Amino acid sequence: MQVDLMLAGEKLPKFGAEGKPGDETTAAIKSFQKKNKLVIDSIPGPKTLAKLAEVLKKKKVTTNPLPKPKVTPKPKKPIHRLIADGKQVNAFGETDNLLASIEKQIKAGVKKLKLRGCNND
Repeated sequence: MQVDLMLAGEKLPKFGAEGKPGDETTAAIKSFQKKNKLVIDSIPGPKTLAKLAEVLKKKKVTTNPLPKPKVTPKPKKPIHRLIADGKQVNAFGETDNLLASIEKQIKAGVKKLKLRGCNND
């Protein structure tokens, strides 16, 4: 809504399109309603939204010009857990690191070694 108001020519100088409607957004809605001879109630109801869409269409604004925020991918869950003498000693997503850790545990003299998948408790 804030971006659309700004694209329609309304000013939000202090906060801009920060996603939280406040006094500045309310003032911009009232200003837009006044300029477009709508009921000035600061509510972006159906008539205000329709007029806003009409104004943006006339300005040939059809998409949000702001870049989409980058989504940080979630880290992959480890696929193996190494249990040495009843205690988890490591978790792995790749086999190479897993094999090196198994060798290390064997050399350290671990008596009981288990390998479990993360979903197999």
